[in-house]
Amino acid sequence: MRFWLPALAGWAVVIFILSSIPNPPGAQGSEWRSIVGHLVEYSVLAFLLAKVLEAWRPGASWVLIGVTAWLLAVTYGITDEFHQSFVPRRHASAFDVFVDAVGALAGISAWLVFTSPNETAGDSKAAGRR
Repeated sequence: MRFWLPALAGWAVVIFILSSIPNPPGAQGSEWRSIVGHLVEYSVLAFLLAKVLEAWRPGASWVLIGVTAWLLAVTYGITDEFHQSFVPRRHASAFDVFVDAVGALAGISAWLVFTSPNETAGDSKAAGRR
């Protein structure tokens, strides 16, 4: 957890800073760039959340870790959209929260690829082999 927690905190700060930047007047940013940005931001956030939860609760099942990390990432996305509603020339968007949720799901999927469910305690067979 020594690496993952500071990485998570740093990434959350990066998201906050990026959402604090006002859009320039008259800016018509490309919608696909915004979507890709949200997907990347929240896939990384969810991956880091899962790694922190995995280290914090080594006995937790991979399903519990994944669902909790996803819910925390989506909650952060909701609060970030609320924060954006106070930034000049920015607004809160339910669509952005949806894209954040999809990105978070991708991050949890990546975590599962890189973390075998058998390596995460909570699997009784894996726990018996340790």
